[in-house]
Parts: sequence; C-alpha cells; structure tokens
Amino acid sequence: MFYYKFVDKQKSNDKNHWSHMMTSPQVKSWQGFSFELLCLLHLEKIKDALGINVMLNNASSWRSTETDSSTQIDLVIDRADRITNLCEIKFSTNVFAIDKAYESKLRERMAIFNAETKTRHTTILTMITTFGIMDNMHSSLVNSQVLLDDLF
Repeated sequence: MFYYKFVDKQKSNDKNHWSHMMTSPQVKSWQGFSFELLCLLHLEKIKDALGINVMLNNASSWRSTETDSSTQIDLVIDRADRITNLCEIKFSTNVFAIDKAYESKLRERMAIFNAETKTRHTTILTMITTFGIMDNMHSSLVNSQVLLDDLF
C-alpha cells in the first residue's frame, strides 16, 4: 500500500523527498488508516489480548446516525457478558498521551454511543495503540489497552 501511494508515482527530483514527506499530513493520514486496517485484520489477536476470545462476541465499527453528528467508534466489541468494548485505534510514533481535550472528546463519543444505541450493557473504553497510553491525569478513562506487539 505504501509503495503505490508514495513511491510508485513519485515525480520529485528531490533526493531527500521521503525525509521531507515524513511529517506531511498525507503520510500521517496514511499511517493512521494503515494501522487501523492492520488492527481490523488482526481482530482475533485483539480479542486474545483482551481475554475475551473464549466468549461469544460480535465486532463491528459504529457511526452515529444523527444528522448533526459525525461521531464514530473504530471498533465495537459487543460481548456475551453484557460488556461492550468501545475501541479507539490510534497510531502514534511514541507512547500516546491523552490530553484534556481528547479525554473530553472520548467521553462525548461514549455518551453519544450509549444514547443512540440505548445499550443496557456496560461500555468500557479500550485503546489500541502502537506503544501504549501514557499514564497521566486524563488516562483513567481507559479501561484496557492493546498494543501493536499484541497483534503479532
């Protein structure tokens, strides 16, 4: 995927083209989408890491049906034990730090999901990241983590 997106059609004569592109919005977007795809292709490994591979569960993504909301959940795992993992998939080149604004955004997503789906299950937040979540004053919202190493 990377080759066809960034190498095959590259028309630049800049010998440092890739070094200059590393921090571009296009590469950051590609990294995020590619990591999300990698996670979805390794769904069984995610379930193993969460310890829920032995129980009945259904996994899907979710998008708000409200016309004024663009809220989405990357991965929802609805479990037979009446717990629903709301999984946020985040690519980062380092340990991911949740700040006050992002914590607020996550809380809002969870509230919208609960209101629209009218779920009676307990919903918990799971972060799927490359290197984990930094422990700080905003990370207590996260109930469980899955790391890139857990996928392999």
